[in-house]
Amino acid sequence: MGPDDLATLIYTSGTTGDPKGVMLSHGNITSNVVASMSIVQLNAQSDECLSFLPLSHVFERMLGHYCMFHCGVIINYASSVDAVSAEMKERRPTIVASVPRLYEKIYARVLDSVRSSSPLRQRIFAWGRRVGERWAELAIEKRPVPAGLQAQKLLADRLVFAKLRKRTGGRIRFFISGGAPLAPDIARFFFAAGMPILEGYGLTETSPVIAVNTFQHLRLGTVGLPIPGVHVKIAPDGEIITRGPNVMAGYYKKPEATAEVMDRLRLRLNAVVPS
Repeated sequence: MGPDDLATLIYTSGTTGDPKGVMLSHGNITSNVVASMSIVQLNAQSDECLSFLPLSHVFERMLGHYCMFHCGVIINYASSVDAVSAEMKERRPTIVASVPRLYEKIYARVLDSVRSSSPLRQRIFAWGRRVGERWAELAIEKRPVPAGLQAQKLLADRLVFAKLRKRTGGRIRFFISGGAPLAPDIARFFFAAGMPILEGYGLTETSPVIAVNTFQHLRLGTVGLPIPGVHVKIAPDGEIITRGPNVMAGYYKKPEATAEVMDRLRLRLNAVVPS
C-alpha cells in the first residue's frame, strides 16, 4: 500500500445534497493524524479516551480511532449514548471528543441542579462562576492574574468546579469539540472548571481537520489556527478555501461531482492562494 492508495470511504451526511462517498487515501489520513497530534499531544502512558460517536463519522474515525492508535492511547467504547454520563465516572477518561451537544447537556444539568438547590447554594454558584470566568479571561490571554483573584479562584474551585470534575470522572485533561459551533459561554465555563474544550473545524473531504485550538493558541468562540501543512484563505465572497495533503482524492463513483468540486477548488486557489 502506498500513500495514494484508498484507505477508506466515509459518506457525507447529505445535508446539502445527496450523500457522497468521500475517498480518503492513506496519505490523507496519515498527514491529518500526524499534523494534528504534533500540536495536540497525547500520552500513551496516562491518557485514555471515551468514544461514543459513530465510527462512520469522520470526526470519530480520525480522532477517536486513528489518532488514539497512532499515540497508543487506550480507547474505551461507551455502551450507548445514554450511558456516556455514567461511564465517564466509571472509566475516568482523560480525553473525550464530541459534538457540542454533549457539553451543552452537561452544562444544562449543572444549571438545573443549581436551580433546584438552596438560595445559599445558588449564590455560591453564581459567585464561583463569575470568579472563574474573570480568571479564565486572564488565563486564556496569558495575562497576570491578581493574587486576590487567584485566591478566590482556588476557593471557587473547591466549592463549585470540583463537583463538576467529579461528575466526569475527575481525570479530564481536555475535551475536543467539532461538527458544529460551540457556544463561547459554555467553553469559558468548562475552561474555568479546569476542563478546557479545544474546538476545531473540518470536513469529511479534508480528513477532516483543517484548524483547531491548542493550549498554545486558544481563543474561545473560534476554531483556532490551521494545522501544520494545511493552508486556508478566505475568498472575497466569504468562502473558505483550503489546500493540503489532507484533501480527498474524490467522490466514489461520482466523477462529475468530483470534477466539479476539484476543478472549482483549483480555480479559486489559483485566484486567492499563491502557489
